[in-house]
Formats: sequence, structure tokens, C-alpha cells
Amino acid sequence: MKLEDISKVREIAYKVYEVTYEHIIPRTIQENFLQLVYAPKRLEQRMSQSHFYIVEVQDEIIGFSSFSHVDTEGNCELLAMYLLEQYQGQKIGSLLLRRAINDMNGLCSITMNMEADNVNGIKFGLANNFCSVELYLDDFEGLKLLTNRMKLII
Repeated sequence: MKLEDISKVREIAYKVYEVTYEHIIPRTIQENFLQLVYAPKRLEQRMSQSHFYIVEVQDEIIGFSSFSHVDTEGNCELLAMYLLEQYQGQKIGSLLLRRAINDMNGLCSITMNMEADNVNGIKFGLANNFCSVELYLDDFEGLKLLTNRMKLII
């Protein structure tokens, strides 16, 4: 990801988040979260603190993913993965995951936290050999969400 990609990444995050969490997270909480996490300065900061990948089709950005750096024990976290709706279910997310795995030295495992009601996200995890390791209640902007922590052993 490059600095000039920030506006398109923000646009994708807003579009995908709205559809994905339409019946899970109230709209006002979605807006507050997106404005905070996907503010241009915050994205710029996150780019320097994590591995950010974009995916393009015919020179058009259609999705992105973000992974934490690998810690001293070989673990990292999948922080975000968003693909425009018309590109979901085509194994593009799996390609982003494989790219990250190939790029990160010393990687032993990847964890991700997925709202339990995010059916497509859970399907993605299971299709890519993530296993559920914990269900817990997460406080998301004051909203209690059942969250599924999933882990992939490399």
C-alpha cells in the first residue's frame, strides 16, 4: 500500500463495513469506528506499524488487508481484510493471506478476531484452515459482541 492509496482504502472500508455489519452493529457505532480507525492520518500511521496489502483488478483497488508485525514468538494478527462485495468468494482473500504468509519471516501463527455473526468472515477463516480457539464478549464502542478468536498455525 502507498500513501496515494489511502482514499480508496477508506472508501472500501466504509462500503464493506456497512454491508458486513448492517445487522450486527448499529450505524452510529459503525460510523464512529470507521471515522477513528480509517482517518487518513491514522491509516498513514498504521501503514508504518503493520503490513498493509492492496489488491487491484485492472488497475482498480478492490480490497486490502492489514497484518501486525510478527512478534518474538512468531505470531501475528490479521487486523483487517476487506474486499468489495462483488469480489468476495473468489479466493482473493486467500491470495492476500498467502502473500502475507510468504512475506513475513519467522511466522508461526496468525490470529484473527471475528464477530461471531460475521458469517462470511468465519467462512473465510475456516476455508483457510483457521481454527476457533476462543469465544468471548468484546466491548465494541459500548456494544457487547460475541467474538470468535481464530488461529492459523503455519
